[in-house]
Amino acid sequence: MNTRYEFNMDVPPREAIRLMYVSKSRFGGDWNSVPHTHSCTEVFYCVDGRGQFNVEGKMLDVAPDDMVIVNPRTLHTELSYQANPLEYIVLGIEGIEILFDQKDHGYTMLKCSPQREELLSLMQLLLREIDAREDGCEMVCQDLTEVLLVRIVRMASVSLRLTAPPAESKECATAKRYIDENYSESITLDKLAEIAHVNKYYLSHSFKN
Repeated sequence: MNTRYEFNMDVPPREAIRLMYVSKSRFGGDWNSVPHTHSCTEVFYCVDGRGQFNVEGKMLDVAPDDMVIVNPRTLHTELSYQANPLEYIVLGIEGIEILFDQKDHGYTMLKCSPQREELLSLMQLLLREIDAREDGCEMVCQDLTEVLLVRIVRMASVSLRLTAPPAESKECATAKRYIDENYSESITLDKLAEIAHVNKYYLSHSFKN
């Protein structure tokens, strides 16, 4: 017996959705986050600890297995309780906005306890892939990101909308994110150019534009 399945569905082009970064963070006593925005959508998954997200002036209490989704250009920051430091995994995804029931909001929070094992395993696999940097790492991470987005759409009342590429360059986005996360340090143009892997004069010109 032979069973054949054919796919005739319209799917977004592979280059339309792009994983920009993934990281795992745990708050320490010297970590202070300030309100900021990004040109991409950010997906935060709380692994452990407790804290709050300040998104567009609204305080969201965050606990393990909560997922906070913040769309591009949405002002936000993270706050942690010292007694139980917040630990989360965050993905920055370019090329999409996630549409919620609250049409006028640029964010939402999902309770993901039933899906913890699946979601956490996908994100941890992403982290392992990036850490190992083996051949095909970028392709695997892109595939895992798309699987994760499909899982989010299936489990919640959300949908995806493709967006135009951001006006800022990848190099400027990298520099801006480093500034956002290390604002208390003495940051030089040379340091930013090294992180962004570009000539410092090019970076300065692009960032100014």
